[in-house]
Amino acid sequence: MEQVPPYYHNYLQLDNILNSQLPISFENGNEPAHDEMLFIIIHQAYELWFKQILFEIDSITAIFSKETINDNTEDAGIILQRIKRINSILQLLNQQVHILDTMTPLDFLSFRNLLVPASGFQSVQFRMIEARLGLKMQQRHRAEYYKRTNEGGFTMTDYSSINEVEATPSLAELLNRWLERMPFLNLDLWKHYQLVSLSSASFTAHPFWNDYRHLYTDGLNEHERNKLNDFDFVLFNQNNGHFTEEQCKALRLQFTAPALQSA
Repeated sequence: MEQVPPYYHNYLQLDNILNSQLPISFENGNEPAHDEMLFIIIHQAYELWFKQILFEIDSITAIFSKETINDNTEDAGIILQRIKRINSILQLLNQQVHILDTMTPLDFLSFRNLLVPASGFQSVQFRMIEARLGLKMQQRHRAEYYKRTNEGGFTMTDYSSINEVEATPSLAELLNRWLERMPFLNLDLWKHYQLVSLSSASFTAHPFWNDYRHLYTDGLNEHERNKLNDFDFVLFNQNNGHFTEEQCKALRLQFTAPALQSA
């Protein structure tokens, strides 16, 4: 059988894409709302870009999931290139809001009631992007609101899909593991390092961090002295400031002390 050469319209599946705008207000018995077409297209564009973001994140996490990332290969360059691409897409998505702003509140209200209880909250891909990047639901204000299956929430199928993504290592977690594996601070590499400050030598076994902490301390004014407690906890897990559990969580966030030292 002769192979049909690619054709622009068919390659892009334009029949499927261009016939997927079905404004509810255009249905029989409703008053057509002109701006509903814009509303649909903008949100479909968002979801297409969300798909691309997830595609890029998945490729990055696949690289970070390797036991080692060889600096002599193209892996590091690929990660950086694709993260930059994600940032560019997010900047573009922010610009789409300006187009949406051409629709007045009255224009929106002319069809909004027809969409109840649906809302952008139910974007599964948006939740998956959050989870893939490493946003923990328990770190959100009113965390239970973001994962619900009541009216206006997710279907059980979508809810399960989000849970599955949250159960896999996020980009933040994989980055943390990668940083922890970095050999920069291996003591064998610092045998010939000359301490700048002998007075701080007893703080830690590592000469670089002795000097770093000493220089940091010298740079604090009298009103900033309590920042040294933050420094010691974040980088060395030393709770000299007697922080509460909540304060520790706020200081620690997602990255461990060894990962932050490498960073």
